[in-house]
Amino acid sequence: MFKYKYRKYWILSILLILAILTTIAYRFIESRWLEFRNAEKDFNEGRYSKSIEFYLKALEKKLDPKFYITQLVSAAKITGTYEAIVEIYSKTIQKNRKNDEIVKSFAVN
Repeated sequence: MFKYKYRKYWILSILLILAILTTIAYRFIESRWLEFRNAEKDFNEGRYSKSIEFYLKALEKKLDPKFYITQLVSAAKITGTYEAIVEIYSKTIQKNRKNDEIVKSFAVN
């Protein structure tokens, strides 16, 4: 197919292209997890209002609230931004009435 001399370069090129395409595909397919990771990073660094924005983006992209609901409540308490959060809580509880973990996390926080 190819000369032996160039075969290793073709293989390396194909592997590099596959690595790049995999990275790009992950950003599109699993973007909700990227939003979650950004929110976690901002929350841990003390940028609570920015973390709320990323948590809301993750919620819009249908990431399960059990992963971030405690941090979202804590960030809302610290920043005092309850208006948008209350609406999100009511929607989340209505969707997950049988999920005791989420309902308890709202009650505790």
